Amino acid sequence: MNNDEARFILSAYRPGGDDAGDAHFAEAIGQAERDPALAEWFAGARQFDAAMSEALGTIPIPPELRANILAGGKISRPQWGATRRTFLALAAGIVLLAALAGIWLQRAPGLERWQQDALAAIPRLGSETLPFDLENKDAAVLQRWLQAQNAPVPVALPQPLRPLPALGCKMIDFDGRPVSIICFKMESGKLVHLVTTEPGSSGRGLTAAPRFVDEGGWRTASWRAEGRDQMLATKASEAELRATLAGVKATAQRASRRDLFFAIRP
Repeated sequence: MNNDEARFILSAYRPGGDDAGDAHFAEAIGQAERDPALAEWFAGARQFDAAMSEALGTIPIPPELRANILAGGKISRPQWGATRRTFLALAAGIVLLAALAGIWLQRAPGLERWQQDALAAIPRLGSETLPFDLENKDAAVLQRWLQAQNAPVPVALPQPLRPLPALGCKMIDFDGRPVSIICFKMESGKLVHLVTTEPGSSGRGLTAAPRFVDEGGWRTASWRAEGRDQMLATKASEAELRATLAGVKATAQRASRRDLFFAIRP
């Protein structure tokens, strides 16, 4: 069972825990216990379902509703006052549920398809099935090679990545759009991957503010800088990712000051 299958099954799990002993959920729950990202999604989903149930419970049931349903088409003169109260209660409930859904969607945006394709390719990089296009410990050499292939690369590598030894680089294709990947080895021995592409014509789109998403055991941070969409992906700790990202912000600030200088220079 993979995470997608587990999510599909667990999406039917009742928030009160009534399904905890149900054998149909056992394998999916076991998958969530083994995968931190799936466990985080499952906890958030149960919290959201509980909030939805609580919101529905606040909608009052009109005392005459049962009689009206049983009467069916025999009701010839419904009381407008009662109908209006029912309508307003239902409308308030719908607004509340929509607000909760909006909060949930903002909290768990997920990754775009080009990012998912890159994460699917990264574990095979350097293997016989997906060798590096170029192997070199010097990231600047990899960067120049990618530029010569007209691949999207950052104008300036994030400062914390520059002293790290690189492994190699790869250019993959996503729907006719090139995506470049440069792999680095961190001091802890774990790897961090810098993925870059040109912004697409669809999708949510990224901003200068980094967006953090954990998915499938990966920790990712995504942002847009210098007209390119970029993502750092690692299985290292969140602290290590954020330390690297601090250098990304500093690099972006220097690039902005440089662009401003050339814009105002006579």
